[in-house]
Amino acid sequence: SAELRRSISDLGLKLLRLNTATLVIPKPEAEQRGEYDFTVLDRVLEAVTRAGAQPILCLTDDPAWLLSEDEFIKFCTAVVRRYQVEQKRSIAYYELFNEPTSGVKAIPIQTAVALYNKVRKAVRAVDPAVKLGGLTEGSAWSPHLSQALTKTEGIDFLSYHFFASRNPSAGEAELLEAASKGLAPDLPHQLAPRAVYETVQRNRLRARTPLFIT
Repeated sequence: SAELRRSISDLGLKLLRLNTATLVIPKPEAEQRGEYDFTVLDRVLEAVTRAGAQPILCLTDDPAWLLSEDEFIKFCTAVVRRYQVEQKRSIAYYELFNEPTSGVKAIPIQTAVALYNKVRKAVRAVDPAVKLGGLTEGSAWSPHLSQALTKTEGIDFLSYHFFASRNPSAGEAELLEAASKGLAPDLPHQLAPRAVYETVQRNRLRARTPLFIT
């Protein structure tokens, strides 16, 4: 904890992203399914806040947990209840998902948006003031960003990673067409940060939405 606080102080960090998949431990006994050990995350949050930084708490699960959609929603709700209600920590931001359309648990962007809306409704029932955003994909792909801007039922910030990763929704024909036009064949629709900002600004309802590259 002392080393973490010193690192945060030395770097001058104001916001620090923490991932629940690596800091929360599901209880192993079958009868305890749906219960979690928050001891490690408690300690890390304490160290972060003592160092003067605010946490961005990424609500995501480890694929090994094998959570159903309902169980995932209950997990997100349990995290928000613990830190907003029981411990009154007032976490600055809750970020939903970590690259939901990529990897071993990849889901379509439409499914991710629908699940975001369900989680938002559930966690705001616990704390109406909670700030929830996302959807934290591997890159900002224009069709996916459009979904986040127009189909989410309220989003307090937009976040994404900026990796040179293929749009998971791009089919072979689209990749071939991109290559024939001299575009990066594996990166159609990928937006640079400035383009993301301009896209958000064109949406009058979401123009003031903060952007985080996490």
